[in-house]
Amino acid sequence: MTWGEALAYRRSALGWSQERLAQQLGITRQTLIALEHDKRLPTLTLAIKLASIFDLSLDELVKPLTPEYIRREGRWRWFGPKPSFPTLVVWAQLHDATVLVPTMLLAASRLPDALWNPESEVLTPLPSARDPKRVTLIGGCDPYMAWIRDLYEEQRPGYWIEPLRLSSHAAIAAFTQSLLHIAGSHLFDPLTGQYNFIDFPMAVTRLHYLTWDEGLMRHPEATAVRQIAIREPGSEAHSLFLRHQDAIIWPSDVFYSHQSILEQVQHHPDWAGVGLGSLAATNGLLFEAWAQESYDLWIRTEDLKSVWGRALLDVLASTALQNLFGQIPHLALLGSP
Repeated sequence: MTWGEALAYRRSALGWSQERLAQQLGITRQTLIALEHDKRLPTLTLAIKLASIFDLSLDELVKPLTPEYIRREGRWRWFGPKPSFPTLVVWAQLHDATVLVPTMLLAASRLPDALWNPESEVLTPLPSARDPKRVTLIGGCDPYMAWIRDLYEEQRPGYWIEPLRLSSHAAIAAFTQSLLHIAGSHLFDPLTGQYNFIDFPMAVTRLHYLTWDEGLMRHPEATAVRQIAIREPGSEAHSLFLRHQDAIIWPSDVFYSHQSILEQVQHHPDWAGVGLGSLAATNGLLFEAWAQESYDLWIRTEDLKSVWGRALLDVLASTALQNLFGQIPHLALLGSP
């Protein structure tokens, strides 16, 4: 990595645009572009300003930021198996490790932070790379995670939330293994009749986030149903299907998100699906409620006082989020610990 590429990497890690850094340095954007493309070197005065902004010494500022240097920066943990092919990833710092998430696992598209080369086992930061300490991973099956993400990033410029679409069991497992900052779940315990009756091996706080109706959705123009779309084992939607299986006469097929089930029923009138009433109602589908479920968020208690933890609580309690959810049937925002 050249000096100019390292400059672009450090700028992106702060979440700053070229315009913002140029303004802070008192130079034009064209001058900064020339620096980042190695077409010119900074003056001593400019180098001192850069070192101050990046909180580095001058020696650290000019130190080559090679892929090997990046590879040795800290301990990595892969979310899922380590890829055996070149893979674009986003990253996040979680306690003492940097968690690497292939972009294919994200619930919403995002520019990657780095490229993984399995042959050399080198992780090369890209111009869009961010500071992993400012990235928060949230996992679950909530189709509205993007709303939390957008409000959070609007409130906290230079900080990011990355939603991962996971079943409740997968989200809880990843959270317990310190691969997620926040996990969402709506798991029903038949023994207690409660949702999210979970025993964690660490101190956690349960954030009461949503209640929603889940059940059977159908196309309004369906004359006959021939097949049903269900979620994968490990999801509460799959367990709900099993509890109602005696009343279902159609063969089933597995889908891996609430959104994919919605789209299948929307585009195929001879299909039904086990899914959320809020999605069915807002997309013109018929809906029969089978259960009212609690969808909660889990966060480590020690993280509640972190910058991102406080920002998350602010978003959950915000009028803006309440307004977004307020008009949606079969769903209610709780937003309190």
